[in-house]
Amino acid sequence: MKRAYAAIVSGMIAMALAGCESVPERVAPKNGEYDAIEFTRTIDFSDGMISRYTFTAGQKLINDRVAPKGQPKLYCGTYLHHNVYNLVDCVSIVGDTIIIRPGSMYAAKRDLPPGTVKFIKVSY
Repeated sequence: MKRAYAAIVSGMIAMALAGCESVPERVAPKNGEYDAIEFTRTIDFSDGMISRYTFTAGQKLINDRVAPKGQPKLYCGTYLHHNVYNLVDCVSIVGDTIIIRPGSMYAAKRDLPPGTVKFIKVSY
């Protein structure tokens, strides 16, 4: 019984560690500016499991992190998670699709109404 319990606990720890990811490297600003996105309307959606994400109109996320090779740009910042607390993480935008936590085993991909996100520059 003790061996079975130890195997189960070890498996759970391994699964938890597999979900951990490193923080991407920082991008240097170009001419004192970063690429960024701004939400033009508030969106709220579920990842299909238990998490809810909310991005408010006017909210900006900044491309200040290096995406892994072959991945779309990362736009990072704070957004509302479960309508309760702020989460600092990164998203990618591909066309009218948002990808929350791209590259992780917990990535969530959702289509957005056209025009929900506009691409801007922000000063450093």
